[in-house]
Amino acid sequence: KTIAALGENENIVLPKWSPSNQVVAMYIKGKDYNRQELFFLGLNDENYKSIIIPGRGFDGYWSPKGDKILFSVHNSNNNHLPQLYIVDAQGDRIGLNLINLKTETWANKCTFADNNTVYCAVPIQLDDYAGFSQNVNDKYPDNIYKINLITGYKSMIAIPQENHTISKLVVTKDNKYLYFQEKGTNKIYKIALR
Repeated sequence: KTIAALGENENIVLPKWSPSNQVVAMYIKGKDYNRQELFFLGLNDENYKSIIIPGRGFDGYWSPKGDKILFSVHNSNNNHLPQLYIVDAQGDRIGLNLINLKTETWANKCTFADNNTVYCAVPIQLDDYAGFSQNVNDKYPDNIYKINLITGYKSMIAIPQENHTISKLVVTKDNKYLYFQEKGTNKIYKIALR
């Protein structure tokens, strides 16, 4: 069935179905130089609150339960480096508990282990303005961090033996192994987590 007519907004709508099956897409509108506003499209034309996002270049992913969004943005306050955030994104809690995870990487380089834990590939170095184009920074290898989304605590769990620029991470269901795909070669590597 048709859920919503996008019209002239089709280029700003991100089809991202929430695990809670309440939201089918998101869209972003610029607020000012350092902020954007995130809106949600509901399955049944619901009217959800919006979220003010502290940056530009939004890239967001639902938590497994669909109650939070992990996202990255960049702004002029940190030389336009990508910065990770987590925010509540369900019901009356939409927009609450916006936490800067103080990790400079892109959300697409992260994966959820569970609703409160993510693993992220974090470049060992970033050039100023890297948030504008992720591909420009592919020359730097990544280390892998584990981040607690409740406390914000992060710890480096792996320095890959060779220099790898990581494009994708996947955790096994039993949380015993973390697989990563190397950008460029598309080779898959495995890391034991326990």
